[in-house]
Amino acid sequence: MGEMTVKGYAEREVESDLVRYKFNFEKSDFSVDASVKAVSAELERFLEIIEKKTGITPDVFRIEDNSTSKEYRPNSNKEQKYKANRKISAVFPMSAKLSDLLMNIIAEYEFNVEVEERYIVSDIEEIYKELLKLAIEDSKNKAEMIASFAGEKVSGINKLEILTNNFSSYDEDDEDDEDDDECYRGYMLDDILRTVNSKSSQMSSPVVKLVQNVEIVWNIE
Repeated sequence: MGEMTVKGYAEREVESDLVRYKFNFEKSDFSVDASVKAVSAELERFLEIIEKKTGITPDVFRIEDNSTSKEYRPNSNKEQKYKANRKISAVFPMSAKLSDLLMNIIAEYEFNVEVEERYIVSDIEEIYKELLKLAIEDSKNKAEMIASFAGEKVSGINKLEILTNNFSSYDEDDEDDEDDDECYRGYMLDDILRTVNSKSSQMSSPVVKLVQNVEIVWNIE
């Protein structure tokens, strides 16, 4: 009886069904208290307008960062400025219309805010289980083909190692976001989203590429 080590591979492209928005507000001034007051006022105005325009209440958002720091100004003799940051996030069902609506609000009300979208697949664990089976089958098929050339056959698995999942366009840190407040699925947004009719709001959801790799030592006889 011998052994043969063969890698297996499986991949799938899946449309994301959730998105985590991050909004980063930043203000600078010549004192910490002034920069904090300015950034807090901007965040407060943002939350008020978002609630007014969409019905999304402030409790949906999560605090990501509240911080102050000296503003880096190399080779400058000017008075030192201080920077204040307030970052918040929220998870919603993936919708091009919602993305369009939020960006339009930011433009209309002239918010100076950095926006980031993280695309999430809510049932990723089940998908990876399916990909694991396919990766094992891929390894077995390769092993059986190689063994047949020598007039031998595969008799079973000696050792199996699941290699690191390759999140090609998926952030592993976002896996738990699917549980946040039921991800606000359909949260009073249907009526307001019906009013969004731009071309960009009709685009399809982003595609996430999920990859599974295994390395299997097969018994050969």
